[in-house]
Amino acid sequence: MTDYARLARLMRSAIVMLGFAVDDIERGLWNVDDLEKTARGLDCLVVALRDNTATVPGHELAVIDATRADS
Repeated sequence: MTDYARLARLMRSAIVMLGFAVDDIERGLWNVDDLEKTARGLDCLVVALRDNTATVPGHELAVIDATRADS
């Protein structure tokens, strides 16, 4: 799988994950473990985005800053 294919897969997963999560979180149906699992999935996407922007010539200035609120 190419880097772009992996990135696209991670992005689709994040979209679906967040789409299902929005209403459930708002209604208080998710617990801390559910939130942590989602955060880990989004962390993987952030890492992949950083990796791809760092290796594309001319995009060295792209900065994706994601800081965990609990750290």
